[in-house]
Amino acid sequence: MADYSESYELYKTLLDLTPDAVIIAQSNKIVYVNTAGERLYKSPDLIGQNIYTIIHPDYHELLRNRVKHILQNGYTTEPAEYQLRCHDGSVLWGEIKGSLVNYNGERAILSIVRDITSRKKLKQNIENDLSRRKKNYQMLYHLHRSVQSLPLGITIINLDGIIIYTNNAEASMHGYEKDELLGKSARIFAPERLWNKFTTTEVTSWNGYTRQSINTRKDGTEFPVELTSEIIRGKQNEPSSIVTICEDISNKRTLERELVRLQNAIETTQVGITITNDQGHIVYVNTAGVNMHGYENALELIGKQSNILAPVRLRNQDQRSQGSREEYPTWRRESVNITKSGDEFPVEIISNPIYDNYGQFIGRVSTCTNITERKSIEDTLHGNEERLEALLSLSQMDQRTDQDISDYVLEEAVKLTKSEIGYLHFIDRKSQDIQLHSWSRSVIVQCHANVTMHYPLDKAGIWADCVRTGQPVIHNEYIEVDHKTELPEGHIPLHRHMSVPVYDSGEIIAIAGVGNKETPYTQLDVRQLSLFTKEMWNILKKKQADRQSKSHQKLLKTIIDTIPDYIFVKNTRREIVLVNKAFVDFYGSTSEKELLGKKEEDLFPLNSILSDSDDHDILLNQRSIINEEDSVIHPQTGNVIWVLSSKVPLYNSSGQVIGIVNFLKNVSDYKALLHEHEQLKESYKLIAHQTTHFLEKVNESYEYRPDTERFRIEE
Repeated sequence: MADYSESYELYKTLLDLTPDAVIIAQSNKIVYVNTAGERLYKSPDLIGQNIYTIIHPDYHELLRNRVKHILQNGYTTEPAEYQLRCHDGSVLWGEIKGSLVNYNGERAILSIVRDITSRKKLKQNIENDLSRRKKNYQMLYHLHRSVQSLPLGITIINLDGIIIYTNNAEASMHGYEKDELLGKSARIFAPERLWNKFTTTEVTSWNGYTRQSINTRKDGTEFPVELTSEIIRGKQNEPSSIVTICEDISNKRTLERELVRLQNAIETTQVGITITNDQGHIVYVNTAGVNMHGYENALELIGKQSNILAPVRLRNQDQRSQGSREEYPTWRRESVNITKSGDEFPVEIISNPIYDNYGQFIGRVSTCTNITERKSIEDTLHGNEERLEALLSLSQMDQRTDQDISDYVLEEAVKLTKSEIGYLHFIDRKSQDIQLHSWSRSVIVQCHANVTMHYPLDKAGIWADCVRTGQPVIHNEYIEVDHKTELPEGHIPLHRHMSVPVYDSGEIIAIAGVGNKETPYTQLDVRQLSLFTKEMWNILKKKQADRQSKSHQKLLKTIIDTIPDYIFVKNTRREIVLVNKAFVDFYGSTSEKELLGKKEEDLFPLNSILSDSDDHDILLNQRSIINEEDSVIHPQTGNVIWVLSSKVPLYNSSGQVIGIVNFLKNVSDYKALLHEHEQLKESYKLIAHQTTHFLEKVNESYEYRPDTERFRIEE
């Protein structure tokens, strides 16, 4: 018994001296703990506590599995790491190894707990340090790879100007391999004329020092660069080296020159260019855009909504600020813009959306062209087209009366100038009175004033100003005209008025006027009205000339038909186009239509007067044949008749030969008289001869006695 007691005390002393905590638990209750255990858990009273109270809850499941394993197998093969919960609430790390023992005659679990908190912290620190070093290495590796792959040149030099690092871009930019540059002076990059010696003080002040300079390549060629230098400092903030970033700005310089040219082009173009942000605010407008809208400078427009350039009625178009590409199409349209002073003018706008690199809508760029001149041309062309159509209709009214024609012209003039009323009056060339001739239908309907059909020019109102001045006259603000006369009662109210004189051979013969156009009259309206009324007068004048010409033709035909000579006219194809009545009777036709279109050889196939060569000579050389005697077979009797044939060229008003006029004078009776006369002459000659012969015979038989001869003669 004494040996047992000594042995117990010996073991207890050994357990108390061991640095590891020893805990014995039965049925999860602590029944023994040594001094190291009380010190570890910072509690002198652990006996009787549940073993789970000293283990962190996160590890209870692990503890249950280990206890189950020990009870089944009697030991554990590997120590396990647990988080321990101390009496004061602190948490430690412990390495526990347990086994099954017999304590006071019952099974118990013996646990050896070693405090590994310091080891865990050391391990964690080592792992953290390794992780940090790994990250630093990875960062340095990626940084190195990034620097080597950058398109910008990067060089690090020491304070003596010696290259200690350079990347691929720097070496390639200057035509070197990297190894050729390491250990060389940084001056290798610059032309000798640009070498500068900097002091240490100057160098240490290079914090973000950016400048543009000239570098040189290995082959001696030079190129522009932009350099940015930074000081690298040590732990004591002392300068240790200099890193310089070098960018080849050859393309940048080219782009800058292109941008300058583009900017100059944009600023000098006559097309207005405006850039707006995604909210529709103007961020840029060129000079043309400023001037076009009557502003003094771009600052008056920058920051304003772009719809400031549009009339109020049009300011709700295309003001969206968010959406997809489909919601921001490119568009082109004609619209109306407004100047700073409020004047409107027509424009053509082309607008394109602007997107950033991520496809996000960021604004619009729009071009604005003042199309006032183009619109004027279009209106002119449209007006000309309408005028030509009206003139075409007018040209087909040759069977209508002059009044119908002038009424039609007046209505078309009102339509062409987009007016409401119109009038057309003629001027008596002798009395210079104005003869009120025509009014548009709207005047006839609306005007109830008493009308005098003749009006002295000196008493006429502003509507006769064009006669007084000899020029078209526009009154766009009738109320402001000083010399206007009061409108008679019942007259149509007048807001705007335009009148033009109609000339004939330098003399004004009519007045055409229109009024009450919705917008101001312009020179385009003057031109349209002047041209249309001029054409009208030409047509009326032509109709008058045609009437006179027909009258003259009728008179000339009557005169020609009274001439007894046979007259016929041929065109240049030698076809008969005109005959007189004597020729119709001579040929035995019932009407002249039977003869028109025929040729001479058709009418007189056997006659020698039909000389084709003579006709060609007359047409070509304008020669005339006068009173050439010839014989003709009479088309009715078949007898030969004698004629005097004359052929003369026929001229038009331009002096061109357009035909031949033939005259045939029947001289058969005259020829017969001449023949009788010749026969009488021959008879007279014979009688005279016989008488002379008889007298000679008498003289031979009788002595000459005058008295007797006289007597004989008298007998």
